[in-house]
Amino acid sequence: MSTSAGEKVPLPTVNEVEGLEKTEDLVSFLRTQRLRLEDKHFNVFYEQEVDGEAFLRLNVDKLIAHPYKLPGGPAEKISGLIEKIKGEGQ
Repeated sequence: MSTSAGEKVPLPTVNEVEGLEKTEDLVSFLRTQRLRLEDKHFNVFYEQEVDGEAFLRLNVDKLIAHPYKLPGGPAEKISGLIEKIKGEGQ
């Protein structure tokens, strides 16, 4: 499915995200979400071996603290995405 620049990419369900068993699958998904994150932000997920299930347990407080230590902006964007997924997946 192709999307134009103005189209919203549909969010996956909670079960679909939990099914992302490899970090590379999670990062590939995150890259489709237009969060304007940099490779250094994605690298944190590789370093911490975050899969879909672990991703859904993250929040801003966890993302800005050790071991993630993301800047506030990216942490807010990621946390907002997690909240949207959880809201639409229930």
